[in-house]
Amino acid sequence: MGHLTYIYLIFLLECALLSVVLLYQVADICTHIYLNMTIQEKLGKAIIQLRKEKNISQEAFAFDSGIDRRYMSDIENGKRNLSIDIIERISSNLGLKISELFAIAETIE
Repeated sequence: MGHLTYIYLIFLLECALLSVVLLYQVADICTHIYLNMTIQEKLGKAIIQLRKEKNISQEAFAFDSGIDRRYMSDIENGKRNLSIDIIERISSNLGLKISELFAIAETIE
């Protein structure tokens, strides 16, 4: 085997190893994105779950909470950072303490 062939084989092995490392890094990032929800997403899912258990539409729940329906949609989809005031209105409308709402949200996977 010639010297250049040997160098070429080493280069191919290094590229293959680098590809495997990058593949694992991408998989780790994807796992983090899809399996590790933000607290906003967990809170949104908890609100949906609790609201549906009470058989209340999103529109009626938003109105009763004094929140615009579109804003409530963003909340339920985990797209909003909420103020304490909004969290208190939502938890109160669900008949919960703020701490109870967050405790339920923490159980969401």
